[in-house]
Amino acid sequence: MTRRGRELVNAPIGWQSVIHGSSSALRRAVFEFLVQRGKIKTAFRYAFCGCGDKLRANPDGVTLAPRGCGHRFCPRCGCRSGKRHVRRILKHLARAPHGRLIAFCMTQRVRKGESFVDARARLLPRLESWRRTARANGGVAGQLSHHVVWSHEAEGWHYHIHTLTEFANDDVTCATVRRWYDDLRSPDEPHSAETSSRLIAERGPAIRALESDEGEMHMWTESSDAVARMVQYPVRDIAQGFSAQKLGADGLSLDNAVGELVVALHGKRLHETWGTWREPPPEDPSDTVTDAEKPGEDAKPAVCPGPTRDLGTVHRLMRQALGGDVTARAAFVLLEKSVRNDSDFAKRLVSFIRKIVPDGHAVRKEVTHERSVRTQPVEDG
Repeated sequence: MTRRGRELVNAPIGWQSVIHGSSSALRRAVFEFLVQRGKIKTAFRYAFCGCGDKLRANPDGVTLAPRGCGHRFCPRCGCRSGKRHVRRILKHLARAPHGRLIAFCMTQRVRKGESFVDARARLLPRLESWRRTARANGGVAGQLSHHVVWSHEAEGWHYHIHTLTEFANDDVTCATVRRWYDDLRSPDEPHSAETSSRLIAERGPAIRALESDEGEMHMWTESSDAVARMVQYPVRDIAQGFSAQKLGADGLSLDNAVGELVVALHGKRLHETWGTWREPPPEDPSDTVTDAEKPGEDAKPAVCPGPTRDLGTVHRLMRQALGGDVTARAAFVLLEKSVRNDSDFAKRLVSFIRKIVPDGHAVRKEVTHERSVRTQPVEDG
């Protein structure tokens, strides 16, 4: 079991390279740490993360059904753990008017040789004081995530926090949120850079274009609505997971970083929401049906969606598609259509699919024609 797991983290199968990106060094370090701690089954699940991912067909196309390991130090699963926060925030913004949205990154000076526990203890009191000030000045909701970077230059932990806050007070600006934080700094701390805060959206009505966004961290489509698009990226960026680049990409420092963080972050939350974003979102107004809109007795029943069925694992379908299987080739072409964004994952996915189905344009035309024929109305004889 350990040997096979080590083989996978050192030489991931094709699909694992897509979902985990350039994080092989981090995955190797976490795997070896888990093995050293005697957590063999956990290490095995970690190494096989993504091998069981399946493709599912439904009337709208093909979707991915992930089978992850669930470990917070897994690049894919750590990112997916923020999905519930992302979805809840997007539904709030889609179903109710919103205030001014401001993103802000809280940083502090890196101290040489300081442990992660001490670096975290320095910043958290400033976060809580800043949040109290934000609430007192019209902050009604917020999202934050804890980020960790090992600084080779300073030889210490660059611990920082990304926030997105909704303000009912239009007088609050990017400079205002920076000033609140800088007022809490110690004498040796620098002022926040102007680029550390930015306005995401002004106060406005519900962003209805976000209703169709289910908060997926990877398999999502960029909205054509400009305001919705401005919100989609920062909400997801804040909920990102760990990467080897953040923790120190060379072997020794990465091994040390993983060993320290796995212990120090045990039981600690990496993603948080507060205010109204912590509550369930309001009901979708489009789901409300008045008495006048209720169907009469003679109304035809709604058409039930077709069944969803598993096509198989991505790895098996990949082999079939490379062997010329028509169904497998069509499945990958349809999967590509489900991702339309400018993320690194989307670029890796498109590259992966086009290597499997280089003539995807011709397959896409065949699939479109077949689907149109299937959906033609049939007249009673």
